[in-house]
Amino acid sequence: MAARLFSKVWGSEASAAATPLVLLHGFGGLAIGCQALAQEFCSDRQVIAFDLPGHGQSLNYPKAGHPRVAAAAVIRELKLLGLGKVHLCGHSMGGAIGVIIALQAPELIASLTLIAPGGFGNKINSDLLRSFADAANRAEFERQFQKFYSSGYQISEEQIDLMVADRQRIGAREKLVEIAEIITKNGTQGLLPLDELATTGLPIHVIWGSDDQVVPVEQSRHLPLEFHLHLLENIGHNPHEEALNTVSHIMRDVMRNS
Repeated sequence: MAARLFSKVWGSEASAAATPLVLLHGFGGLAIGCQALAQEFCSDRQVIAFDLPGHGQSLNYPKAGHPRVAAAAVIRELKLLGLGKVHLCGHSMGGAIGVIIALQAPELIASLTLIAPGGFGNKINSDLLRSFADAANRAEFERQFQKFYSSGYQISEEQIDLMVADRQRIGAREKLVEIAEIITKNGTQGLLPLDELATTGLPIHVIWGSDDQVVPVEQSRHLPLEFHLHLLENIGHNPHEEALNTVSHIMRDVMRNS
């Protein structure tokens, strides 16, 4: 039997009639880490988040690491679930994976929201990602994790506990180090064909924080005219956490109009 991705689902049968929302976490993230964002929408529609290959309960997914493997895995899950079209929202690495999905299976996508996405330029803070992946104790993890946010943002203890506990899985830390090497080869990241994505006709919205220390916000400049950019001032790499209300409002408008 082929491998499956672990998924976390929010929403009741009553909300299943609306177009579902699928959330793809970033590097080092977890499906359960999408909970705050998911709860903004699960009274209206079903919300599904996956542990992407090499992460969480999908740690041992075969050939985990390359975004194209993750994209193929998510496409397979969506087809197996028989959801029809979905609103797809990807953060960081999950954003890059979302682009690949939209290019390979646009018929599955109702709208695409990309939060601080990878692949929009070749610059990436490879040192930070590798240090974050290799953090061997709670103090070092917290020190590196704080850099994913603006200087004034306070990460909750519960969130840190969740992610540190996940790192205790056998092989989890080593797998993240391996994935970091793949997605930041030679200290850079691969480029996505954004002009090709623009030709799909999909509604594409990009949300980026001005204080992003992982992927430079300058990569949001000169986007194809078909893209809609939402630039959030004084926000770091995780706008969906730092500015949850703003991001939720943007996404609600996207889904309403798509």
